[in-house]
Amino acid sequence: MFAKVVRVRQLSPTPRLSKQAERLVLNVAANQAAIGLEEARLRAEQYRITKDLDLNVAQQSKALISVSDERKKGWQNGKSQGSECCSFCVACLV
Repeated sequence: MFAKVVRVRQLSPTPRLSKQAERLVLNVAANQAAIGLEEARLRAEQYRITKDLDLNVAQQSKALISVSDERKKGWQNGKSQGSECCSFCVACLV
């Protein structure tokens, strides 16, 4: 898991807050920053995976179109279903 310790430093003192309340506010800020960094990392990973999946779908679609075209050519050349028109289509494998 992605984890980093983030330290947040208070630039100006706030006399109204106790030390405990000040620590709590700073811890909340540090946690929010860590959550933001993790979210950015996850979004980048999601984007990469989406691009990979899109590419895979495009390649599979191209292969299916090619098989379909081969099958049509085989049928247009007078071959009936059950005879081999190509080495890929379902009709030839049956």
